[in-house]
Amino acid sequence: MVSKASRDQLRKYGAVSLASLLVAASIVAYRWWNAAPSIEVEKKLRRSVSRCVVVTQGIQNEDMIHDLLFEDTVMLLAPGCTAEGRLKSASRENAYKVISCTTWQSVWACVRHFRKHTLLVRTSEVPSGVPADIGGYVSDISDI
Repeated sequence: MVSKASRDQLRKYGAVSLASLLVAASIVAYRWWNAAPSIEVEKKLRRSVSRCVVVTQGIQNEDMIHDLLFEDTVMLLAPGCTAEGRLKSASRENAYKVISCTTWQSVWACVRHFRKHTLLVRTSEVPSGVPADIGGYVSDISDI
């Protein structure tokens, strides 16, 4: 038979062990929950956003434009933009994403048709500004 003193001691050890286990599990859960996402996860999240970029004279030579071509992005070349050959040769497998527009009306028609998540445009280079209804076709309009 087990004496009352040893039974109380076993209960204390059990309670301390259970409390220690709960604290350790809480620490592990907290660290897992607040861990920074890995680089691969960030890249995947970045790629998951579809974009439409209006390429104008002022931004046609920027490296960002070439990098975006490899993601879920459509490049609309504004009237007077001469970067079509350069963009298509930069990535032949993504050449179909480069669309040359002859008028600003055709640029906005493409934006409306594609309904991408984000529209990247340098508004200072758009002669009549971004049409008011474009906000209904894209979730975010960013000035680059």
